[in-house]
Amino acid sequence: MELKDIVKKIDDVKVIAQMTPTQNPRTYNMQLGKIRRAQEDLNLLLEDYRQEVRRKVVFILPAGAGAEKFTQIASEGCFSLDAKELFNKISDKISPVLYGNQPFNASTLDTAMSYFAELADTIGITSYPQVIFKAKYAKKLGSKQDLSESLKESMSESIGSDIVGHYSVHAVAQLAINEKFAGKVVPVVLHSDDAEFIQQLSESLKNITSNVFVIDSKEDVTDKEVEAALKKIKKAVV
Repeated sequence: MELKDIVKKIDDVKVIAQMTPTQNPRTYNMQLGKIRRAQEDLNLLLEDYRQEVRRKVVFILPAGAGAEKFTQIASEGCFSLDAKELFNKISDKISPVLYGNQPFNASTLDTAMSYFAELADTIGITSYPQVIFKAKYAKKLGSKQDLSESLKESMSESIGSDIVGHYSVHAVAQLAINEKFAGKVVPVVLHSDDAEFIQQLSESLKNITSNVFVIDSKEDVTDKEVEAALKKIKKAVV
C-alpha cells in the first residue's frame, strides 16, 4: 500500500476514533464499540505507515568539509536527524549523578539499557543482543555528551550501529505522518560531526536498505550542488 493510501485511511479512521459517544443509553455502547474498533484500526494503520517508511527510506550521510552546510541546505527538502539522537535520548533519562565526573560502569550501562528496552518496544524491536560491559568502556564521564558517546560505543559494538537506522525510521515516520507525507521515497539526512561514525553507518545501514548514500561535499558547497546531489539520489532509487 502506498503512503498516500495509508494517509487517506488514517484521516478517515481518525474521524471516528476521535469521536465522543453520545450519552443516549440506547446508542452509547454501540458507538463506544465503534470508536474502540476505529482506535485499534488507527494503531494498525500507523504501523503500516511506519513499515512503508522503512521500505521507502533513503539514508543520506553528509561527509567531508561541507557536511554541516550540506545538512542545512538538504534539510529544506529532506527529513533530518542527528545520527546520535538515539543515544542522546537515552542519556536524557539518566540522572546527572551518574555522569558528573563519574566512571562509566556496568551499573550505569544497565540503567541505560533499561530505558532502551522501553524505547525498543516503541520502535518495534522485539529482540537484540545483550550489551555486556567491558573494561575498555570504563571512561570517566564529565558530561551528558560523554555518556552518549559511551552508549554509542557499547551499543554499536554489541547490537550493531544499524540500531540507529531502526530508530531513525521510527522517528521519521512520526514526523512524516504529522505532515501527511506521501512521497515515493523518504529521504533522511543522518548527520554527525563524527566522521568515523558516519563511515560505520555507511555500511551497517545497508542491513536495513540498500539505499545508503554518502555525500562527500566541499566546505563551500552551494544550494545548486546540494540540489543536484539530491536529484541524482532520487533518480537512482525511484
